[in-house]
Amino acid sequence: MQETTTAHGLIPRPDLVDSIRKGLQTAGQIVMSGQRGMGKTHLLREFVSEAYTGKAITVLHIDLTDVVHESDLLIAIAGECIKHVDTGQVKVMKEFANAFTYLRPVVRYDGFSQAPTVDFSIDDDVRYEVALDQLFGYAGRLPNLKLLTVEHLERIYDDGIRSAFKEALLRNIKCKIILAINDGSQRDRLLKEKSWPFDMQTPCIRIEEPDEHMLLKEIQRQMSGARKKIDQAASERLVEWSRAEVDALGQGLCRIIECPRKQIDEWTLETELKQILQERAPFFRTYRDLLTRNQWLLLRGIARERGAVKVMGSAFVRKYALGTPSSVQTALAALQEKDLVYETGGRWWLYDTLLSRWLEQH
Repeated sequence: MQETTTAHGLIPRPDLVDSIRKGLQTAGQIVMSGQRGMGKTHLLREFVSEAYTGKAITVLHIDLTDVVHESDLLIAIAGECIKHVDTGQVKVMKEFANAFTYLRPVVRYDGFSQAPTVDFSIDDDVRYEVALDQLFGYAGRLPNLKLLTVEHLERIYDDGIRSAFKEALLRNIKCKIILAINDGSQRDRLLKEKSWPFDMQTPCIRIEEPDEHMLLKEIQRQMSGARKKIDQAASERLVEWSRAEVDALGQGLCRIIECPRKQIDEWTLETELKQILQERAPFFRTYRDLLTRNQWLLLRGIARERGAVKVMGSAFVRKYALGTPSSVQTALAALQEKDLVYETGGRWWLYDTLLSRWLEQH
């Protein structure tokens, strides 16, 4: 598969939107790949907004961010489908509940407002190929379905489940399809093996790190639009803090725009950035429960080095109390398998910039 490399920042990119449109016209589906936080979600929204605004159509957006177990995959698809069902009609809701053999959706109605909600419970003996076929079969019958997008495709780790997902998707969905996958060991393996979604002559758009000058101009433009001002030093600090990652920079930019102060200096910026990390701290702490002690210490060490080198060297091992080089090698392999760290230019970094910034201080 041949990849088209395109840098993308916060500013609108009609050239990239046009590439997506042409790719879908030619092949019916495209793949978007790139490092986390480079703006793939923003691009999807930009394309949908420009291509479909004002049209009476259905767009399904399946986000696999929270998929840990295979059952989470089914719930993610079902959860998106229910958004496009007329929940005010009892008959329609019952048809939805009866459409799936293994999902066992239960429709509940609020005692006061009568607003319906759906809870899902997966049978222990679920046959995933059947469940996926039922889900995508239902999705394919939604009225005026014109586009289906899947984000975080790398979250499907099991090859058998991925194959069943692919077969059910392509068999039942006849509209345009956009698949988004993040960089990491999973993406690298699939690309090397030419496995789906890299097994066909499907156009693939590679999202690269945006240009720093472009980001600085966009910060000034958005601040001006909000009738605010920001010091040049504060703008540069925001780009540096986010490591030019679109998602992290966007969070910081939103905070200072919402801040009541009209003039943003470095002190104000640092206060808002600190608050972002504090709000995410409960989520970040869950990593400590999911990782072994050595994996956690190594992750924190890489973050604190801000581009760690020679992580199996004696100096790094002693500094962060990691035991032996062999234990570091084992922990590093596990962190790579979990797509938490990556190596570029001889330096190790965390994929999640906000987690990295938080670990620098904890």
